[in-house]
Amino acid sequence: MRFTVTESLGYNSNVLAIPENILLGQASKPLGAFEAISSYGLATSTTWGIHQISFDASAGTTKYINHANLDTSQYSVHASDNWAADRCAGSLAASAERSSSVLGQFVGYGGINNTTAISVNQSTRCSITGNYSANFNAGYSESMNSNGSTPLVNSVVPTNLNQLNNSQAIFVAAGISYSLTQTDSIQGLVSINGTHYPGRQNLTVTQVGVINPSALGLTDNSTQDSFNVTYTRQLQPDLSVVASLGVVGVTDAPFGVKLPTKIVPQYSLSLNWSPTAKLSFTAAASRSAGASTSVIANTQISETVNLGMTYQVTPKIGLSVGASTSYATSANNVAANSALAQAYVNYLTNQDTYSAHAGLSYTVTPFIGANLTAQYSRTLQPGATQLSGIGNRTTQSSIIFSVNYNPH
Repeated sequence: MRFTVTESLGYNSNVLAIPENILLGQASKPLGAFEAISSYGLATSTTWGIHQISFDASAGTTKYINHANLDTSQYSVHASDNWAADRCAGSLAASAERSSSVLGQFVGYGGINNTTAISVNQSTRCSITGNYSANFNAGYSESMNSNGSTPLVNSVVPTNLNQLNNSQAIFVAAGISYSLTQTDSIQGLVSINGTHYPGRQNLTVTQVGVINPSALGLTDNSTQDSFNVTYTRQLQPDLSVVASLGVVGVTDAPFGVKLPTKIVPQYSLSLNWSPTAKLSFTAAASRSAGASTSVIANTQISETVNLGMTYQVTPKIGLSVGASTSYATSANNVAANSALAQAYVNYLTNQDTYSAHAGLSYTVTPFIGANLTAQYSRTLQPGATQLSGIGNRTTQSSIIFSVNYNPH
């Protein structure tokens, strides 16, 4: 059994994610605060016949100096069983965790949104004949939001908006893989993803804002039926690529195979390049459709681009930098009955996020390490400038120094 301890101290420039251009008098100014983060964990694993069983758990707190009312707790528990038989191999995993949502992964402002998530997933891969194999995946997950920790910051945007994205989801997927060579493979996968939103029944204006809830076209259920082809290739020993292309059929109905009301293309592309043993680069771009987290929608469409670099300066010192941009919107085209209502709909159903980070790590001993991390994030919400008092630009910066004990 292995125990880990991490103690961190840092500063967050905008704890409550208050927009920088909101009208004063209707909301507080962005609140900056020093924070102390503690995390304690344990991990263990064992082999039993054809099974490799592992378990890890951690728990901790985030405390804000001079703002004890904002303190939060977090935890994570994960258990898995990886197994392999003659022609088949697979895994069964279950997890439960509680964490604070980062900027760009929640809706509205004025509070700290904590997300509690549980999931159970299984995957199985069996060799059929020659270079062909069959794949089957299935899973269930739940996600619940705390809705923020402060009262209304103005008369328009309620802090319980994230309750509308509480979800219960189930998915099944099946496909065929073909290995052209040891470093070259292709896979076709059909999947059904169904999401139920328990917090969307009998909605009131108080829960949504200043508009009639029907203006958002929200439903209790949403299903995405998709087909994807994924190609993986190791171009060179130091260069690999994974590309995926497919379509998603979207319908506002419970889990099942149904005729879609809208068809959405989706794709992903990722590159990993390590020109030297010390230096590596990553680049990724994707477009996907799934459960709503960053906007209020039945199905959220997300487009993301990520760039990253790591460099091992010395055997003890490591450097990492990265940047990302993402755009989230609703798969449904919602038309409101007035210009003001349409502006508020646009505010709830669109969000751009930009972020950059840099980190420096130092290995004190084989068991003890130190990290210095700086993060900058910014969100933009189109349409908010047309609404009285609502800001549409939110900026958050943080710098954290941490020391961790992690025996191998």
